[in-house]
Amino acid sequence: MTSHALAAGIELSNLKWVAMRTMSGSVTWMLRIDHDPHVEPGGVYFLWNPDTSSRAGNFAIGDDVRIDTVTRWKGAIFAPTPGADHIEVRYGQVDAPGEAVIVASIARCPSHLIC
Repeated sequence: MTSHALAAGIELSNLKWVAMRTMSGSVTWMLRIDHDPHVEPGGVYFLWNPDTSSRAGNFAIGDDVRIDTVTRWKGAIFAPTPGADHIEVRYGQVDAPGEAVIVASIARCPSHLIC
């Protein structure tokens, strides 16, 4: 998996920052899966916060539509969840997150480390 950082103190795994143009013409930065995770068909991509064991946000379609899951890895585009230290993009069944495959993640580095 690759790692790219747009801001200090953030570790990305198989994610990259992309500039998305809004309807007003401005640019906002979002994250998207960088490389095909080569998963078996039949699941969906969803966002998960392992620190709270809960769903963590949604994916963007354009700059005004948000959906909870996507079926294609190229559609897994999202804004980082404010205040969350660790968010994972998982692939599998939403009702069985523990069995889903982690295909990408973003983590804020602890203050005592340099990322």
